[in-house]
Amino acid sequence: MKRKNRRNCGNKTRSLIRHIKIQYRLLAVFLLISLLPTICIGMYAYRVYTRAINSKISESALQTVRSLNTNMTIELEKFQDYCATLSVADAVQNSLQQTSAGQDISRDMVLSIRDLSVNIPFQSIYLKNLRIVSLDGTPIYDRGYDGIPYEKSEQLLAVIDKTAPKDSLQFIHTYRSQDKLVLGRKLYSATLGGEPVGYIMVYINEALFEEKIFADVTFGPESNIMLVDEHGSILSSQDRSLLGKNIADTELFGELEANIALGKHTFNINENGQSDVVIAMYNNNFGCYLVANIPGSYITKEAESINTALFWIAAALILLSLILTFIVYVSIVSPIRNIVAACNITSDEDLNVHINDPNKDELGFLSRTIDQMVDEIQLLMDRRQAD
Repeated sequence: MKRKNRRNCGNKTRSLIRHIKIQYRLLAVFLLISLLPTICIGMYAYRVYTRAINSKISESALQTVRSLNTNMTIELEKFQDYCATLSVADAVQNSLQQTSAGQDISRDMVLSIRDLSVNIPFQSIYLKNLRIVSLDGTPIYDRGYDGIPYEKSEQLLAVIDKTAPKDSLQFIHTYRSQDKLVLGRKLYSATLGGEPVGYIMVYINEALFEEKIFADVTFGPESNIMLVDEHGSILSSQDRSLLGKNIADTELFGELEANIALGKHTFNINENGQSDVVIAMYNNNFGCYLVANIPGSYITKEAESINTALFWIAAALILLSLILTFIVYVSIVSPIRNIVAACNITSDEDLNVHINDPNKDELGFLSRTIDQMVDEIQLLMDRRQAD
């Protein structure tokens, strides 16, 4: 029964196909055979190559971001060590304790702090200011090279309080229109049971990142590397127009937090109509994200050039296939037309017309057979007339 059903289905299919002329069937088959493999291979090659390039670039970029994170940590730890040395110094501790007790700070003590800050074996061209203040914000020591509004100072202290006992890293724009990072630390008494006594803030020129940490590192045109704190504020960026801006409400920051929480360092976001690759690392020492944004166009550029080459190769192959298809098509259809014309005999005079196809293929054999049949018919008719 099943065999009979399959046979009926096959007969119906063949019947449907037989409703189409042979010349159109041949043309359709030749075009499908020539076009489909080229299109499928081209699409497959493009997808595989794009995926491979994306994976390799992402892996390489992740290694680069890890190295940048390590270099950044090493550079900032130098400033942390500088703060640590000052934090436990007698001159600093005594000054803060006297201020907490309501006593005035002597000029000699301020000079002692100044000499200490200068003589510590760490002097960097990126160290721009040093401030030591009491718990109520009263300045104990300030080099006075540059400053910020009082309201911003209060914000700095509030963030330091939230971050304590860890150090905080914050962005400021000073009176002199300079971009700086503030490494802030809450200070505790070394003798009074570890009670908080004040704050120390080191002003670091943001150019440290531009000239030393991010220098000569790029992932192509329109790519960007930036340092973002836990609240979405951009502390440093290769794109200078982003400095100090907050991206907490953007898709980038939302995806950043979600993926880092899952332990993922590479993810994609859609920006400006294209899928960009984002590489991110979280720095536990300073509570911030190091983020590299790589445009999708940079990753797919080589794949697109290969795809263009594949397109022209496919176009050439299609053209060649069409030419060959046309040649084969004519070689089949032309003798079929001659055979059909020979079979449409309407008078006795037509019996003298032969196909005369000397070719050795099946159509040539069929043509010669038809010519022989016509000759035999003509012979029979001649004999009949003779009788």
